[in-house]
Amino acid sequence: MSETPTFGRYAEIPVDKMTPEQKEGYAAMMESRGRLPGPNKIYVHNPKLVKVMGPLGAHFRTGYSLSEREREIAVNIILAKWGSAYPTNAHERAGKAAGLPADKVEAILAGLPTSFTDTREQIIYEMATCLANARWVPKGIFDRAVAALGHVGITDVITLMGFNPDSAGGLMNVDFVSCPATATAAAALQLIANANSLQPEALLKMHIIDDDQHLTGVVSVIALLQAPASDAVAALMDDDPVRVTADTDLTDIALLMADFNLYSIPVVDDDDHVLGVVTVDDVLEATIPEDWRRREPAPRPVREFTQTDDERDAPPGGGETP
Repeated sequence: MSETPTFGRYAEIPVDKMTPEQKEGYAAMMESRGRLPGPNKIYVHNPKLVKVMGPLGAHFRTGYSLSEREREIAVNIILAKWGSAYPTNAHERAGKAAGLPADKVEAILAGLPTSFTDTREQIIYEMATCLANARWVPKGIFDRAVAALGHVGITDVITLMGFNPDSAGGLMNVDFVSCPATATAAAALQLIANANSLQPEALLKMHIIDDDQHLTGVVSVIALLQAPASDAVAALMDDDPVRVTADTDLTDIALLMADFNLYSIPVVDDDDHVLGVVTVDDVLEATIPEDWRRREPAPRPVREFTQTDDERDAPPGGGETP
């Protein structure tokens, strides 16, 4: 197998170079997921592990012990803890669609207390809140969880909450600027100028999409500024931009940004529809330790000026020497 890293620090194994055991694990993952994204590439190195990881993800899609409402309570609590924009946006809608009252979903995401009349939902709320914050469930809450959910339900909640938020889907912003390939440079710049609610890093690239919302290219603000105003962005864009999927992990996003000198990367689905963008600020926020982020800001450097002899001799106020 190749020793050249192709996924973070790992070297992906071509299918024709896999051992029989690795091929069996690869086939199991493809059967359960239909593809081999993100960290699942790494699992192939461990054939026994890869054979169980695919079914684990499939377990939380259908047929497990929690209702949709119960799942969304636990998921929204852990998303409120991590503040991941894309899944939070998606699961706020999913929680409401599952029938949870809007005010309760919003309270969970805002970190405000709430309660549920259903016994199972209430104990999931209490247990998930303990796990997300104190990381310890007091015995009284645990005993009530066992009575209401059983150990099967408890382990489903714990494992569901443990899924990794440090992926492109967890980091990305769902707002981005886009235009069709037929737009002019002037029109694209006007769209960027009008997008004053987006973070600046998300405005450094214009995303070019077709009528079906597929990503067809990107063009930088610099290229737009330097081009004649009437030029079409189709002539200016990179038609094969670096992009990631929602389950690309943090390490690989950071490596891509470093390798290609990028301030942002579009996140796409399997059909190349743009889901959002990950910016360098998002990556830094996720990688800098929390105690560093909470420290007092460093003082701004003081600029020291070197005065000339004439400047030192000049009277205060800049007047002439009598």
